[in-house]
Amino acid sequence: MPDIHDLLRHDNRMILTQNGTPVTLYDPNGETYQVRGRVVRIDSVEDPQTGQMVYEPRLSVSVPLADFRDAGAPVPSRGWYIETTDTLGMTLRRYVIDARVDRTIGFVTMFGESYIDGGEG
Repeated sequence: MPDIHDLLRHDNRMILTQNGTPVTLYDPNGETYQVRGRVVRIDSVEDPQTGQMVYEPRLSVSVPLADFRDAGAPVPSRGWYIETTDTLGMTLRRYVIDARVDRTIGFVTMFGESYIDGGEG
């Protein structure tokens, strides 16, 4: 019987490779890497003290771990930045503030904070 995790890794990578959102990663040395992943942009969060919604843009990008190996890239960390587009076509640039590796399903999820250059959402 096949290992369910192997099947999930394979299927998720295939889906993102064919249908994921294009993402450009920039390392601190200016090298760029083209990958595809699942992009999640959330602009508002609930303030736990007031219960009010507060504008606090957040971005996470999940990319198959094997894509970094195939691109000859290390797993991103602080000092890198992400460039992608959201569903409205707005260009998003974010500094990587954290990257977490899921070794069960084989994903790297990067979390980004604002990158100010005057032209992004």
